[in-house]
Amino acid sequence: MGSDVLLLDGDLQFSNIQDFSLASGYINLKQAIYNRLQTIQGECYESYYGSELDKCYSLPINQTLKNQIIGYVIESLNQEPRIKSKEVSVEFLQDGNKNYALITMNIVPISTNISLNLVYPLFIEWGE
Repeated sequence: MGSDVLLLDGDLQFSNIQDFSLASGYINLKQAIYNRLQTIQGECYESYYGSELDKCYSLPINQTLKNQIIGYVIESLNQEPRIKSKEVSVEFLQDGNKNYALITMNIVPISTNISLNLVYPLFIEWGE
């Protein structure tokens, strides 16, 4: 499933010999998915890379918004060639007076039947 530099909260990680630490296997795939979802489509070197989740800001919380979020996440995951199958669900939650979407992804990587469960919180505020 490849390797890439390891990021922790967006920061590069270094080994004890001051070389880049690497993310490999499932950790690399998870990191790649999160990076893809956090990147606004078109802001990177490839115009198709990223997601369109930014289009969900300030929209009313309803089934339409839930379907839009699921669609944008699936569209983004379809760009990842290491994914064999995927299921996406969204739950709206409230923390104090802030609303957010909790995106749950069930991912099966290629060449395996092991299922990965990933949770991605979308911390944005919506209109009423």
